[in-house]
Amino acid sequence: MASLSVFFLILMLSSVAPASAQVVFGGDAGDPENTICSFAGVIGTTINDDCSDSDDYFVPAPGITIGPNGSQINFDAATGAATFGGAVDMGGNIVTNVGTPTAGTDAANKDYVDGVVGDASAKNIEQDGRLDDVEAKNTQQDTRLTGVETKNVQQDTTLANHETRITQTEAKDTEQDGRLAGHDTMLASLDTRVTTNTSDIASLDGRVGALESGFSELGTEISENRTEARQGIAAAIAMTTAPMPSVPGRTSWAGNVGYFKGETAFGGSLAHRLDFDEPFAFTAGYAYGGGTSHGFRLGLAGEF
Repeated sequence: MASLSVFFLILMLSSVAPASAQVVFGGDAGDPENTICSFAGVIGTTINDDCSDSDDYFVPAPGITIGPNGSQINFDAATGAATFGGAVDMGGNIVTNVGTPTAGTDAANKDYVDGVVGDASAKNIEQDGRLDDVEAKNTQQDTRLTGVETKNVQQDTTLANHETRITQTEAKDTEQDGRLAGHDTMLASLDTRVTTNTSDIASLDGRVGALESGFSELGTEISENRTEARQGIAAAIAMTTAPMPSVPGRTSWAGNVGYFKGETAFGGSLAHRLDFDEPFAFTAGYAYGGGTSHGFRLGLAGEF
């Protein structure tokens, strides 16, 4: 507060035009040593003199520093700036005519502060509206996220079911792989058997061909045998024995035609009676059934 008092004292000196306004440091009023004077509104100092006139000892002050280090008040005469090392206490008084601040460390007047506060309030209201919109959007997004989370839970359950089914399917695939491996072995064995069977079938085809040829020959032979048998039967029918001659020394004869199942034969028989007391004859017969079918018969006939 002492420094501030000196500051206002200097201000009063600067506003006093007469040179008699002075502050003496050291000595007394009759014998000054160092004096702060004001000449024509300019503050300066005199050394070992008073402020009676503006003589050579008057030095205009480039700046004034008041107070101890750390809480000094500095006045720069070149720029007009005042720097306070400590807090400025106006004792409840109002500082007026404060300009619009330009630097970050400048003081601000009420109008400027009110304008800034008004702008800030408007921005706050605008931001409140935007925040309300954002909160509404957030609420909508929360609802959507809740739905998405519900869907995610459902999807997780579905995926878990799918994983279980996939695991079961993989187990079945492994089982099927084992079966397929067994089937592959069986197929390989079957391939070998098929190859063997193919060879056997080829061999059997040859045998069947031989059998078919044999059957054909057998059929031909059977047909020939049947024809010959029928010719033989027809020839036997045609070789009927001639009757006993009426007296010894005479010969009887007989001729016949035989027929059996499509085959016809021609035959004849003779009977010669020998000279015995009892009837006794020598007989012979011949028949032809066709082809190479010739039949002969020799025999005896008698009576007792």
